[in-house]
Amino acid sequence: MKRIFGVAAALVFILVLPLVIRDRYILHLLTMSGIAAFLSIGITLLLGVAGQVSLGQAGFYAVGAYASALLTTRLGWPFWLALPAAGTAAAGAALTLGPVFHLRGHFLAVATVAFAEIVRLVLLNWSNVTNGPRGIVGIPPPQFGSWVLDSVSTYYYLVLTLLCGALWIGVGLRRGRLGRAWRALGGNPEAAEASGVPVMKLKALAFGLAAFAAGLAGSLYAHLVGFVSPHTFTFEESVRILAMAVLGGLGSFSGGVGGAVALTLLPELLRAFEQYRLLILSALILVILIFFPRGLAGLWEGRGRNDG
Repeated sequence: MKRIFGVAAALVFILVLPLVIRDRYILHLLTMSGIAAFLSIGITLLLGVAGQVSLGQAGFYAVGAYASALLTTRLGWPFWLALPAAGTAAAGAALTLGPVFHLRGHFLAVATVAFAEIVRLVLLNWSNVTNGPRGIVGIPPPQFGSWVLDSVSTYYYLVLTLLCGALWIGVGLRRGRLGRAWRALGGNPEAAEASGVPVMKLKALAFGLAAFAAGLAGSLYAHLVGFVSPHTFTFEESVRILAMAVLGGLGSFSGGVGGAVALTLLPELLRAFEQYRLLILSALILVILIFFPRGLAGLWEGRGRNDG
């Protein structure tokens, strides 16, 4: 009962934020936190549930952002079609990694890093399509009939609505039969395969869904800022995405969202300490992980349950 009350109170608080906060920059940061949460949900599903390591999520993020940007600026697609197309494009890119799914551990991680770097180099050098290092400008905001979602507050509610849907799907997948199969895959792949679990199919599905979430995040990012360039989708961004899930608590979607919010807002809050910002941020993360190994989820889940 306390948990339900806490979730309801948090949801009400989140809903009224744009009515209380009038600073456009703060609302922009909160909206960016929501977009980052999509990335965190994807990596939580992939690593926290299925036990598969990826350090290339920035590559799928980039595919989604550029797919949505190109579809809307070059082909005139509406945002509502470009958004799922961006997720599908990112998922399709993940499925091209088929042979990589046979790898495990750090070998798999290195392979995903290589994929993300290939994507970044393609974006930098395929100037006829991607406009090279100059990126793509003039990406339109979402539009519903004559209603253009060009204010930060309306975009905030758009991201929040989609994020709630993504969380509902993620939690449902983890609690269901598919989630149990993924956990078996992450715990002991050999035993899972011997038990009849289709290991390669499950790996492909986990990577595809995580990439789909990253592609949606890329589309939302592109239409929020109106500009994309290869410089956004670096290896450092992949590390940040992984850190969100680790900080939040692996396997907890609510914790992953908390990690996304923390790693989006904290750097801005520490901007006054520019010279020491990275040091302070790293120390805070280390303290949380040392004293609360289950991350932020361990702070708000009383007895060690991890069902968020």
